[in-house]
Amino acid sequence: MNDALFDSIANLLPKEQREAYYKHLAYLRQLAPTDEILRVCEAMGFLALVTRETPDKIAVERAALTGILEHAVQAIQKTQETTAEFCRKVEARLESSLLKLC
Repeated sequence: MNDALFDSIANLLPKEQREAYYKHLAYLRQLAPTDEILRVCEAMGFLALVTRETPDKIAVERAALTGILEHAVQAIQKTQETTAEFCRKVEARLESSLLKLC
């Protein structure tokens, strides 16, 4: 039996629900490690943890991605400005060179 998994679930429960939870676990502890009921309960416990933790992890990743994208947009804008300035300088030099030739 995966005690760490079930203890992690217990920590997520309100204190008033933990006693009943551990009473149910006492029954599960009597089952053989290969018992299908135990396997289903472990899978449900794992799913409970995943569904509890996933939204927070997604929010953290979304914030990080937002920061990365904002930085990328700023870099693209700066590159565009630099390129536009370079083009203006090249055009000015070409115009100046053409005026000298005429």
